[in-house]
Amino acid sequence: MKKVTRQDVLNQILSNYSKNIYTCIPGNFVAFTDSDHQRAQVQIGVQRVDVYGSTFSPPPITDVPVIFPGGDYSLEYELKTGTEGLIFFSQRCVDG
Repeated sequence: MKKVTRQDVLNQILSNYSKNIYTCIPGNFVAFTDSDHQRAQVQIGVQRVDVYGSTFSPPPITDVPVIFPGGDYSLEYELKTGTEGLIFFSQRCVDG
């Protein structure tokens, strides 16, 4: 039987804790708040459940940078209200 070290215990705690950290969630495009700078308002697409079991939708997130994949070329996308996408959360700002 393998001896369990303090490092093993810490690794297991951090692994379990990180399972509750979400870095992206489905969402819907609401409207551009600043189309020149590609900033939008988005709605999280998953309802939350409070401690009493009631469901609710979080308020829309404003001033979200809209980023399209690409490199040395450009693509044109039409975003209509309700268009589904993926909202990414980052520890660092896009501008930095």
